[in-house]
Parts: sequence; structure tokens; C-alpha cells
Amino acid sequence: MKQAFIIIQIGNPELDVVCKDVIVPALKKCGLDPKRVDKHNEGGLLKSEIVKFIESSDIIVADLTNERPNCYLEVGYAMGLDKFRNLILTAREDHNPDSPNYKK
Repeated sequence: MKQAFIIIQIGNPELDVVCKDVIVPALKKCGLDPKRVDKHNEGGLLKSEIVKFIESSDIIVADLTNERPNCYLEVGYAMGLDKFRNLILTAREDHNPDSPNYKK
């Protein structure tokens, strides 16, 4: 089964629900095995496990809500590996300056 890696803020209950109820089911419906480093780590160094997940995943979904520097770094690493075609970026609507619900 092909693997998908989810980059998302860790420890945010609101985003945990979005991940569990929206992102994971969508990836599974596409025949992908979704992984999150905080749910699927193997006890190694967090940094090296993230690198492993990024390198071995066929699809990467990155939620950039709340301007998390670690998420930006992980996306940058994926882009450096030329995974542009397999990278999906998401963010909450109120983070979009064109949205009527935008909050600076």
C-alpha cells in the first residue's frame, strides 16, 4: 500500500479532529496508508523519523494553519526532494486573506 505523510501541528485538539475526521478518511479512500509522526513514530529521534516519513511517502499533506515553523521546514524538505507533484497544502479558511472570515 502506498503511504501518505501528514504534516500538521501536534497537540492542537481542533486540528486533531480535522485530521481524524477529514484528512485520514480521504487518504484511506484513495488507497493510501496515512502516517503522522506523533501517531506512528517508532521510538527514534523525531527529526530522523520525520525525514524517513517524508522520503518514503508517495503523497504528503501539510496543514499550515497557525504558522508552525516546523511544518514549514518539513514542507521545504519535501520540496527539496522534488515532491512538488505529490504535495497538498491546506490551511483553515480564516488564514486566507481573500476570505471574508480572514483574521490577521
